[in-house]
Amino acid sequence: MSLAGEAGQALVVWDARCVVRRIGYDALLRPTEVFEDEHCVERLLYGGPDSTDHNQCGQLIRHDDPAGTRLDDEFGLSGSVISQTRRFLQNLDEPDWPESLTGRDALLEPGEGATNRWRYNSVNETLRQTDAQGNVQFLDYTVAGLLKGSRLQMNGQAEQVLVSAIQYDAQGRVVSETAGNSVISTARYDTEDGRLKELNATRSNGKLLQDLRYDYDPVGNVIRVDDRALPAISKGQRIDSISTYQYDTLYQLIEASGREWAVVNHGPVLPGFQSPADPSTLADYTQTYRYDAGGNLQQLTHTGTQSHSRTLVTARCSNRSLPVINGHIPDEAEIAAAFDANGNLLALQAGQHLSWDRRNQLQHVRPVIRENGMDDSERYSYDASGQRLRKVRTTQAKTITHTADVRYLPGLEIRTDTATGETLHVVVAQAGRNNVRVLHWASGKPDALENDQTRYTLNDHLGSGTLELDGQAQRISQESYYPFGGTSWWAGRNAIEANYKTVRYSGKERDATGLYYYGLRYYAPWLQRWINPDPAGAVDGLNLYCMVRNNPVSHRDDLGCNSYDVLNEQEMISRGRGVRFVARGLENFPPLYRETVQRSLALGGQWLSRAKNQLSNDFAHGLDSLVMRSTFGTDWSELDNDPSGLIDWLHDEITQLESIMTRFEHSDSWRLVLVEQPIREFDGIMSNSPVQGKMIWLNKKFLQMTHVVGITKVIVHESSHASPLDKPWVNVQDYWYVTLPLSIAATDQEVAGYMQDTLALSASASAQAPDESRMAPHARLSYKSLIDSLLSTAGRPVSENVEERARLFSEDAAIRQSIILNNADSRAVFALWHHRLT
Repeated sequence: MSLAGEAGQALVVWDARCVVRRIGYDALLRPTEVFEDEHCVERLLYGGPDSTDHNQCGQLIRHDDPAGTRLDDEFGLSGSVISQTRRFLQNLDEPDWPESLTGRDALLEPGEGATNRWRYNSVNETLRQTDAQGNVQFLDYTVAGLLKGSRLQMNGQAEQVLVSAIQYDAQGRVVSETAGNSVISTARYDTEDGRLKELNATRSNGKLLQDLRYDYDPVGNVIRVDDRALPAISKGQRIDSISTYQYDTLYQLIEASGREWAVVNHGPVLPGFQSPADPSTLADYTQTYRYDAGGNLQQLTHTGTQSHSRTLVTARCSNRSLPVINGHIPDEAEIAAAFDANGNLLALQAGQHLSWDRRNQLQHVRPVIRENGMDDSERYSYDASGQRLRKVRTTQAKTITHTADVRYLPGLEIRTDTATGETLHVVVAQAGRNNVRVLHWASGKPDALENDQTRYTLNDHLGSGTLELDGQAQRISQESYYPFGGTSWWAGRNAIEANYKTVRYSGKERDATGLYYYGLRYYAPWLQRWINPDPAGAVDGLNLYCMVRNNPVSHRDDLGCNSYDVLNEQEMISRGRGVRFVARGLENFPPLYRETVQRSLALGGQWLSRAKNQLSNDFAHGLDSLVMRSTFGTDWSELDNDPSGLIDWLHDEITQLESIMTRFEHSDSWRLVLVEQPIREFDGIMSNSPVQGKMIWLNKKFLQMTHVVGITKVIVHESSHASPLDKPWVNVQDYWYVTLPLSIAATDQEVAGYMQDTLALSASASAQAPDESRMAPHARLSYKSLIDSLLSTAGRPVSENVEERARLFSEDAAIRQSIILNNADSRAVFALWHHRLT
């Protein structure tokens, strides 16, 4: 429950645990303080008019949060942070920040803190990152803005290559890269459906290290993975390195088979480490999974050398579940007592208590509780966004308390351990498809290990680290996983060396508790569930504890709040709604449809070229003046409204849009997809997936029934959404539509009438503020954010309500022009007006 202010800003929020959160704002409605149960847990400070030396004016320059203080010391011209300092709290307890800066500084550890610096190019791509220990990462890009390679220079040492020669296919997917240890990783995709078929890694001498082969069902679920780099083993039977998967009609995994170590662990503990690796100790296993109607695991049955099962019981009126332990079936009261009012699990296993902070973030785990003496514990601290910045583990050894402290900084982890005397700096580097970590011991290095060891991790399609190599491409460790994340076997050359591996399943860190940290939640792989509800709500289904919709082989979750198909989430959802994918890539369209789209792309290019040429010439007369008035309002040419600035802006946007249309016609024609719908829901739509990026789906029925001019308008509209093509964000929205039908049999006279009617409808739509209630949620948020950004830039307070935004749209030409230019159909109509009848 929440109380909002007049501008819709949250003032007070209450949750089910009776935590009261109160937020204070300045005159510009920027948050300045956050109180939780009368403790000030955040204070925010912004740069004033005198903070121009480091481009701090109007920027958030100091943020005191639950983990400490972040200081944004310097900004670039684009607004990106150039220098940032993090200082940690002296005490791990939640702070109560005083108002005075002196008082706040007194709560922090002494010293200047950890400073990171970045350098960007003209399009705001990171060229160089310097971490808090002076290690420098260099990033190189292609002309399309894709990563080409990366290098690392450890403080005081020579530069080393981490990855080079990254090559991409036409879809922008990595198909080849060379690591700094000369291992070449390649990926091969199916030419018909674009699905991943192979992942390979080869030493420079040609020796295969990884050779994963994938098979799919017609829907796109992975049904078989064959690791051909591993030997088939004969110990009374043949044990192939093949994993198979079966699904129910909801695409939930119901059966899986693979290989495991013959001695099995059933809980959070890793299986025993093998050194050296002994393939003869591996055996086949099969797991079956049974779910209730809500997607809660009811029973796992494991068949292998050590067969076992796990049963969970779910509450009648929620998805909260507990396992059956030693035959005891938990009742409703026990399940209710095992969770707090917000649904957070209170005990990991018997005697392992979990404590949660006021933001439903795991704060404290006590794996060992002692009646006399201190408990063993692991505590966590998070920044304001919910990202973990610190992990402190304390253990008791007789009368001595040992502390292991991990601090997470950009590109760097600082790990100290009083039990071993270690201070370890782990440099976390960006290196293409795979991961690179460099281990530098400032003190306490184990004798068996070399300092500044570079460790390369080869991943599978889910990002799980399966093979870890050193700088000479020799195996450090190798690991295989059960479908839901437990480790099925683990081996390597040295146990001490292998134990420094912390990132495992799905590319996430595994804590000593056995939990995986995902960024916003913790996952218990032995339960196949999250330990608290999804903080984003029901975005991933109504079961807020369900892991990746019970489809862990084809899906992953980056932060713990929204799973997606590793190939294409939107495509899978659309298939579930009956959409059929007829052809991918313009060259694969049936000839009639291919020719129609090619004509439309060429025609759209002509419209945009004419519009751009007119904008470059005298634009103050004739029909062009009419289209400007109809599009941007009758006051567009008044000197106070900067008409030349609008023309320059419009010219640049049309130039970029023209380039995208050309790419769709040639180099990026693979981004066009032909679909059939059981019910016509769209004529065209821009699909934006994490793997394939921005695609345009065109409705087959629409192409059959519509004149080429109408098709061209839709393609220009969707191309506007795709701009910029190589970036994940979408700037152009749908604040309103200007849609009229145009039959495929339309005459020139009817086309002329269509153009006149469309322009008149556009003029009517842009003459008044759009109806926010008819916008999609993301468009409504974009509309408000764009207006508020323009107001803040002008030093004016942000908008307070719908009525004020409507007034601003009508009275402020700059705001109106920005909204119109960021509306996809306004661009499409502007281009349409430059059609020339034959």
